[in-house]
Amino acid sequence: MTFDEETTITIPEPELLFGGSYPCIDPKTGISLYGPYSITKDSIRIGIIGDKTTIQQTKIILERIKDPIEGSSKYPTWIPDFPGLSSAHPFKCKIITNDKWYQTIAKKEIDALENIAKVEERITKGVDIFMSYLSNIVEREETPDIMICAPPKELMKLCISKKDMRTRGRPKKSNAERKRPIPNDQHTMFDYMPEQYKIEREKYLISISADNFHHLLKAQAMKFDLLTQFILPDTLEAITKKEITTDQKGLQHDATFAWNLAVALLYKSGGRLWRPTHISSDTCFIGISFFKTKEVYGGGMGTSLAQVFTPEGEGLVIKGKKFPWIRGTSPHLSKIAAEKLLKDALDLFTKQTGGRSPTRVVIHKSSKFEDAETTGFKKAIGDIQRFDFITILDRARKIRLFREGYNPVLRGTMITLPDKSWLLYTAGYTPFMKLYSGPHVPRPLEIIQHIGDTLPDQISKEILILTKLNWNNADFSSNNPITLQFSRQVGKILREIPSELTLKNKYMYYM
Repeated sequence: MTFDEETTITIPEPELLFGGSYPCIDPKTGISLYGPYSITKDSIRIGIIGDKTTIQQTKIILERIKDPIEGSSKYPTWIPDFPGLSSAHPFKCKIITNDKWYQTIAKKEIDALENIAKVEERITKGVDIFMSYLSNIVEREETPDIMICAPPKELMKLCISKKDMRTRGRPKKSNAERKRPIPNDQHTMFDYMPEQYKIEREKYLISISADNFHHLLKAQAMKFDLLTQFILPDTLEAITKKEITTDQKGLQHDATFAWNLAVALLYKSGGRLWRPTHISSDTCFIGISFFKTKEVYGGGMGTSLAQVFTPEGEGLVIKGKKFPWIRGTSPHLSKIAAEKLLKDALDLFTKQTGGRSPTRVVIHKSSKFEDAETTGFKKAIGDIQRFDFITILDRARKIRLFREGYNPVLRGTMITLPDKSWLLYTAGYTPFMKLYSGPHVPRPLEIIQHIGDTLPDQISKEILILTKLNWNNADFSSNNPITLQFSRQVGKILREIPSELTLKNKYMYYM
């Protein structure tokens, strides 16, 4: 099958702004030439939790990224030199560490985990260790901006579940997980118990259901006004071992690691590394997704999730109410739930932008909008005249398109299909980098539904822009727009929290 000029166009690579007003299409090049778009601090105070080994390894890395790190001579545009994270270099920000912000996990604390038979309980106790040290830090008169959580290697080995090891078959369910799910509107005797009993029950439920150390740690750390950065012990070891070189297959280049860590630290400290151009400051982008509640917290129930993004790149998270999720079906919101979720999201956007309400709302979802959802969303929008509801699927595994020559399809290629849906290549050959960085033949996103008045090529341009707002790294772009990129990750963290606690709205707490 071939496509002609009437059905195929190439969307130009969107520009980003750096140094306040300077355009560039590549995050690493833009920062190197002009510096971040804006920074709120000229220094970042960093603490570390780990054992003596991981603390020392983290200190080595923090010292190393203060200076420039040479990139790849083979792929200089894909892996360019890292300029160094200091006041004298383009980031215009320095790292400050202090011994009083280091919290050393004692060997006996790790040894105590070995006596716990169930991995779920080991994960819970391991996270409790980190929470106790985070609690020590937040009680200090002077606290760091970010705590790097560097778990010891022995601790992580004890806290890896069968699910994480990806063994064949599903992990065996505990007795509590085999129980019949409790409907959302049905009360149990625990609802009438004193508050202390509820707290103890919550701890018990966590102890029998925890299956991922990172997700539980992120969820529990939200009780503190302190941001965390998680680094695995294997990563620390690989980066600091002198005998390991960056040319070895399968290892991340030192410069790439430094770029990604620096971007994450600066974003979490309140800085804005870059911001998109050609998007109205009054446009609110929202990604709607769902996650399933854990069995012990009322399995069979789903929870809606809205990820809100301002044109400045600020990411916000809103958790909706629980609803019955029938196994084997796609989740959808009722009219009332859709209205409530979007209204909360728009209120948060208005608050975050200093009281400025949006004049246009764009909603991305990975399932089709049903009539009840559309009605609820429109009611929440109210007098806002401009809106676009868009269904984006990342499922085109069977679609393989080729162009003449050696290189794959260009990133930005848009192909309109006979039913007016279209394909958009967010991954592909990138002329700026002079390569395609993926391991397989690139596959496109499918835009299968669009309710609204904006032209498809403008919708595609905005999706391409949103693939460049991943603050977890400094990559040229991601495959999915940021509205949907981390929905699964955020959902996995939120499902670790059993009660209706007040959650952090800022996305940086979930990174």
